[in-house]
Amino acid sequence: MRDKSLIIRSMQIREYVLGRVRDYTSATGLKETTLAGRAVKDSRFITRLRADKAVSLVNVERLCHFIATELEARDRPSVAGEPICPR
Repeated sequence: MRDKSLIIRSMQIREYVLGRVRDYTSATGLKETTLAGRAVKDSRFITRLRADKAVSLVNVERLCHFIATELEARDRPSVAGEPICPR
């Protein structure tokens, strides 16, 4: 079985993920390479995704999960009532 080497080719998926990346980087000020490095341990991942190169579906899922959990953490107040991440 080739779970880790599943390749995405759908433009709809690419556009959706790139839109999420664009929204996240705009909201946080983080560079795309930094985001990709933190999310999937591959700083060139988003560049390859944008260039329509073959990328792993597992890494796409990791990137989307990272963005979702980071945005959730930004919006959740800490115990003391202060935001976890400054806005």
